[in-house]
Amino acid sequence: MDSIRSDAVGILVFLMIPFNALSTQSDFAFYRNKREKIVTLILNDQLIADNNEFVVLPDKYKGTSSGGSVHVVKTEQTTKIFFYTFVGILDSFSGFAYMSDDHPLEFDDPEGDFKEIIQLDSHWFWFTSY
Repeated sequence: MDSIRSDAVGILVFLMIPFNALSTQSDFAFYRNKREKIVTLILNDQLIADNNEFVVLPDKYKGTSSGGSVHVVKTEQTTKIFFYTFVGILDSFSGFAYMSDDHPLEFDDPEGDFKEIIQLDSHWFWFTSY
């Protein structure tokens, strides 16, 4: 009977721990300084996007975004920089976005059909689209 209780407690603890949130927070904290350096380089025009609005990252920054590049969208009002943590088939992706004006991403943003948007800090947002 005690082993059944301990198994049940173990399963409950496993189900209650927000592994996805912990993973997101640890990724954000681990790469934050490098991502902020990339943001500075882009805002200062030291890294320039290609015609498809992507910046191929220098080798020392490639691990900060899936595929080793970031998506940059500049308008007169703001610069959006998307760091991807997952890119799937079709329109499935997730990652971190830097918004220069600190205005949050919108669910119907032209850059994606976002299903989840969470502000992590000033200028920084987590997003998912699937």
